[in-house]
Amino acid sequence: MRIYFQSIILSALCINFVCPDVLAQEGCSTVETAKLLSPRGAPGDEFGASVAVEDALVAVGAHKDDRYGEDAGVVELFVSTDGGWVYTGELVPEYSTPGAYFGRAVAIEGGIVMVGALHGDGAESDTGAVYVFEQEGDVWRQTAKIIANDGAAGDRFGRWVDIRGTTVLVGAYYDDDHGENSGSVYVFERQGSDWMQVAKLLPDDGSPWDLFGYNAVLGDRVALVGAPWDSDNGAQSGSVYVFQQDDDGAWVLTQKITAEDGAGFDRFGRGLVIEDDTIIIGERGDDDQGIDSGAVYVYKRTTNGWTQVSKLYAKDATAGARFGHSLDLFQDQLIIGAWGAGGHSASAGAVYMLSRENGTWSQDVKLIASDGSEGDGFGRDLCINQDVVVVGSRHDDDSGEDSGSVYVFEQVGVNACRHDLYRDCISDTRDVLAFLDAWAAGEPLADWDNDGIISMHDFVVFVKEWADGC
Repeated sequence: MRIYFQSIILSALCINFVCPDVLAQEGCSTVETAKLLSPRGAPGDEFGASVAVEDALVAVGAHKDDRYGEDAGVVELFVSTDGGWVYTGELVPEYSTPGAYFGRAVAIEGGIVMVGALHGDGAESDTGAVYVFEQEGDVWRQTAKIIANDGAAGDRFGRWVDIRGTTVLVGAYYDDDHGENSGSVYVFERQGSDWMQVAKLLPDDGSPWDLFGYNAVLGDRVALVGAPWDSDNGAQSGSVYVFQQDDDGAWVLTQKITAEDGAGFDRFGRGLVIEDDTIIIGERGDDDQGIDSGAVYVYKRTTNGWTQVSKLYAKDATAGARFGHSLDLFQDQLIIGAWGAGGHSASAGAVYMLSRENGTWSQDVKLIASDGSEGDGFGRDLCINQDVVVVGSRHDDDSGEDSGSVYVFEQVGVNACRHDLYRDCISDTRDVLAFLDAWAAGEPLADWDNDGIISMHDFVVFVKEWADGC
């Protein structure tokens, strides 16, 4: 039905408008446009340990910032303006506590910012918590604090947080339900102004030190949970668990994924993304191209579950690169962090951008920091949204040792098009299909006239820009 609807729309567009040919945008490329620093940066802050982006907003975690107590943590906000990226303020909990590590995880969805504090106080001291912030006018306010119903000291609830619509996943990778530090993941749903715990996800074969919940991501009624220290294929070989939400709203474990060629210390599952019928999993410790060179696995949904279809490596793979440590995906653009890869200096870190065409992934560009130095950790955390790539470099020393920084890369060029939603420097009907998907789902991307309302007018404005070409 979706494909039929899209075909009708595209046919109508090409009858009533001049359909642009497939057009490569001359001079279009992704380049570094900004380096973000905390205005109060200090040694050891690790600004950039977590990053998130939505539209013109970037949130950066500095979980070891000391301004509200030693390692209390803070999240800094930046917005894109005509003059570049501008610092606009900070997020802190109503009651900061030393050692909370507020900002170790951050996520943005629909104008809501969620911040993990894995040593924050929940039901007990040091259980971990997640704080919810929403904007009221020009002011960001804490509107909720999420804690586990059965939280215990040392669970590290809030090490990872992901939000999709009204559903939130929170990792507690030191939970002890299946033994010491076996791990768990909690599911919360928004009900009015409250966030209610609706499920606790656990593996059916959990063991001590699996670190289940070290990361977790949400798809459409699907949740992926990484357990990078699971030992099915050897110590710390890693695994990923797939949970499906059934018609009654219950979350059911449907599959456990391990690498077919997995080995000890591969840490399969360290990076995770899901979109529609595709799962992509990072294995930072893979040794195929050298010790800890890293690799990324691609899986497709079939009638028999999720099946591996390819394995990806960096074109310039080297030992110690840790390619696959971090991942993010926007439509047909995949970014892969390799914080041990060479940039302007050895082991400064790099991010690889890949594009998908007809189901095949190919490497487009390697992003490096313009002033990167060995050990900066560039690429340990990253995110992508539309034409913006944000990369954390937590061990950068601009404001003192390990003070941290964040780099912003954007698609620019002589004829770079706003409507190039696939970020492939090509204007074609795939961009229209991407807009239709976002428009039908009510996603912020579809608010093309920036009036805060997704309506037919957004569709009309987008189509006019697309028909006019670059």
